Amino acid sequence: MRRLVFLLAPVLMVTAGAVRSATPAAAKLSFNTHIQPILAENCYACHGIDAAARKAELRLDRFESATAKRKDGAPAIVPGKPEASPLLERITSKDEKKIMPPPESHKTLKPEEIAALRRWIAEGAGYEQHWSFIPPIRPAVPTVARAQAKGVRNPIDAFVIARQAQNGLTPAAEADRRLAQHVEGRAHGGRVGVVALVVQRDLAARHRDTDLLAAAGRRLHLREGQRGQREVGAESLDHSQHGEAVQRDVTAGAAELVGDR
Repeated sequence: MRRLVFLLAPVLMVTAGAVRSATPAAAKLSFNTHIQPILAENCYACHGIDAAARKAELRLDRFESATAKRKDGAPAIVPGKPEASPLLERITSKDEKKIMPPPESHKTLKPEEIAALRRWIAEGAGYEQHWSFIPPIRPAVPTVARAQAKGVRNPIDAFVIARQAQNGLTPAAEADRRLAQHVEGRAHGGRVGVVALVVQRDLAARHRDTDLLAAAGRRLHLREGQRGQREVGAESLDHSQHGEAVQRDVTAGAAELVGDR
């Protein structure tokens, strides 16, 4: 029996290692997504870009400053070592004279925010450039449950359904096709100032509504020459004039508020 156990031990060790390697590792926290908002809200007022307001000559918005050795001891952040990082010590302190953010700032870190900072430091405290300088990367389309797959008509639907499932939500029932047509058309017109004829046509085709499809096709078809151009142009101008009227009302209201002051 002992000999059998001895012979099987290497096999069991290899199998266990294979299982561990097959288990997907959790993705690292993103500085821009998970950490920067916490620091911006609670730390940058005193440890950010504003040199006049900066305290203790410490910047937390730059890796080279946050990880640089300080006159009074270790760097504020020691990558890979959260327990050796004074930053973590200060944000978890119970001493009102040491805790950060200080009580007079009326800011308090939530437990999940402290946990995120701890994990981020343990993962190496990686900083990132501003998102506008980072080339976009196409993410993998998430897999949704079979019961919800019928609601996926394009990749965007998959992302929406996956996030709903992550938050314990379920998709609402599909809207009535005529209401959906109205909402999509108004949204498109308000966004770009042009009547959403193509959107309406595609929506009608999606729902296999022959009446709506025929109506949208007639509006799009300019075979009637000037008449079709006048109808489409007049409707687009109506949208444009409505937007200008709203803008004038907003501008006038703002001017009145400034005058009252």
